[in-house]
Amino acid sequence: MDLETRRQAVSDLVLLRKTVPDAITEMRKYPWDCDEELITLGPTELRTAIEKFLAGALSAQELEDWANAVEGRDDIDFAPEKMTDLVAEIANPMLFEPITPESMKKLADRLSSLGPDD
Repeated sequence: MDLETRRQAVSDLVLLRKTVPDAITEMRKYPWDCDEELITLGPTELRTAIEKFLAGALSAQELEDWANAVEGRDDIDFAPEKMTDLVAEIANPMLFEPITPESMKKLADRLSSLGPDD
């Protein structure tokens, strides 16, 4: 499969342009390893996912599944670097904090304080 098709699939996942299950199914066609980062997941993209959860457009399980699907992929650039840790918190609620409206509002507040070098 060509890189442009993969870029579209990973963009659909990161930007939540498809349902989480559909985007994950599409991404199963591609290995986690990639020679280049095809999209950046930054504060804006994470805030969008959190806002969709808070609005009821994503369930807690869908948000966790989304975070698991993006976490650790070589074709996704996490910038600033702190984004990796924030996504890991959502992907692993048993290790950190359950996904609730309160916990996600706190995480969104932490996003607002990120600088470019975090």
